[in-house]
Amino acid sequence: MTEVKQVYRFLLRTVRDRITSRRQNPIWHDFIVGQFHGNSTERDPAKVQELLQIAKDYAQLVQDVHYEKELLLSYNIGIDPDERQRSMIERTAHLVGLQLPIVPPHTASS
Repeated sequence: MTEVKQVYRFLLRTVRDRITSRRQNPIWHDFIVGQFHGNSTERDPAKVQELLQIAKDYAQLVQDVHYEKELLLSYNIGIDPDERQRSMIERTAHLVGLQLPIVPPHTASS
């Protein structure tokens, strides 16, 4: 029973943190609550473990997709390679407390 509570909380927390809060869109929260309550009478241990594994896998998938999205954004995929390099240099400079000079695009050397 403790494992069920842990998975239930883990899944709700993951949806709240990675998809949407209950206040903004209660559909996800309500669906998860409905699924757990609907299967609360299940007594077959194998079926219970299967349902718990599905819930764990879904929560992990949501976290992994969110992490991948953050990685793609951090690498600035989809922008010009020169702009990406400049952005990375600017972020590195900011980390050590420096600021790059602003150079107008028409006078910048390639």
